[in-house]
Amino acid sequence: LGCMTYAIRTIQNLEDMGNWDYDNGEVLLREGLPPVTRGCTLLHELIHAVSDTLGAGLTEGQTRALEQGLSQIIQANPEVFRKIIKDIIAGE
Repeated sequence: LGCMTYAIRTIQNLEDMGNWDYDNGEVLLREGLPPVTRGCTLLHELIHAVSDTLGAGLTEGQTRALEQGLSQIIQANPEVFRKIIKDIIAGE
């Protein structure tokens, strides 16, 4: 994100489903989450990362709303998001 590189790690006994660790530049995910929960949790923590890194100052409620809304849009329109990903990667 920007000029920063962030790690994504799974942690066996993480108390929350996920956590954005700004100081260490890591997204932490609880090990063993079902795929949909893992994906939604990763999206949620990445929204925190974007907000913190770019100074958006989103609240937890705003982050949750974006995660839930985007997750529903992605689930209902996976072909659109495959195209977006393909186009963004091709633009590198």
